[in-house]
Amino acid sequence: MDKKTRLELGKLSAEIKSMIDRIGEIQSVISDIADTEREKFDNAPENLQGTDKYSEMEDVADEFDSLKDCFCDAISNLEDIKDSIDNVSKIAEVAKKKAEYLIEKFKKAAKEYNLEKLIEK
Repeated sequence: MDKKTRLELGKLSAEIKSMIDRIGEIQSVISDIADTEREKFDNAPENLQGTDKYSEMEDVADEFDSLKDCFCDAISNLEDIKDSIDNVSKIAEVAKKKAEYLIEKFKKAAKEYNLEKLIEK
């Protein structure tokens, strides 16, 4: 992997991190709303039970709970993507260092055995 690709992956990783942070902020707001709606439903007066209003409150609370789960899943998926990008970059960097090490080792061996002409080609 060339330097340009590694730099692009670094930028993508940073962008995904920003997305995770922003989605986390939105998730926090949604979570607060969801908790409020669930509390309203849980504390609804008994005379509302069985009414359309009560059913609507339950549906709203359930939808917000589902929405919270969606945000958790989105963050988890983005974190997995970021980790994969970061791992690819690390693997490429390790491979590059190993290749550089092997080239240097080959050059030393070639010099030791008077095979410098092989290196020039």
